[in-house]
Amino acid sequence: MREFKEIKELKESPVIEKGWDSKRKNLAIMFPNLYYGGIYGLGPLIIYNLVNGLKDWSCKRRFLDYSDL
Repeated sequence: MREFKEIKELKESPVIEKGWDSKRKNLAIMFPNLYYGGIYGLGPLIIYNLVNGLKDWSCKRRFLDYSDL
């Protein structure tokens, strides 16, 4: 049986905090759903991570509020 000598822990950081800046291009992804329904959308999550990976860009996600129902 094969043994692994080293196990590395994967740390996931789904939230990228950059803040809004006038020198940076900003993008907002709006969900017409509550958080628990919209957060599982894979397409917008990929766009969010790609945009926030760019130096001159910032991306925020917004969801429908309970008061809007």
